[in-house]
Amino acid sequence: MDMGAYSVEQVRPNILEGDLIHLKTNRKVRNITINDSYRAIREFFKFMVKNRYIDYCVTDDVQAPRIEKKMTRTFTAKEIKQILNSFDKTSFIGVRDYTIMETLFGTGIRKMELCGLKLSDLNFDSGFLHVHGKGNKERLVPIGNSLSRTLRAYLTRLQEETM
Repeated sequence: MDMGAYSVEQVRPNILEGDLIHLKTNRKVRNITINDSYRAIREFFKFMVKNRYIDYCVTDDVQAPRIEKKMTRTFTAKEIKQILNSFDKTSFIGVRDYTIMETLFGTGIRKMELCGLKLSDLNFDSGFLHVHGKGNKERLVPIGNSLSRTLRAYLTRLQEETM
């Protein structure tokens, strides 16, 4: 089946389900891609209902495709140590890059969260970073003593470099 051969009003749950099954079996599309397609179609139909182009959201009667959740491979302690030891801490760039990696490893924040950090988000007294995450979610992330020392050293070095 091809949903594109139908007008929006003609699409029914069985047609949508058939297209999703076709993607999986005949086109060998990954489950995550099928799920992305389903979500895009669902948002389209929700838009159509909201704006009163159609009365019924066909995706209400279609179960979202399941995606298997895989465990992300993490670095071993040895690999982390090797990465952190690979930086030249005698140069400003080396200190900066070391601080970036230790912050990522020490807090578990996302790279885009790290990029969005401001100096005002760092509170040494409380031992927390104020992180602005995905979807405008905010959270406090603890920083340990080692990371706190590294951040202080970096900020000192940054001041020296900018003078």
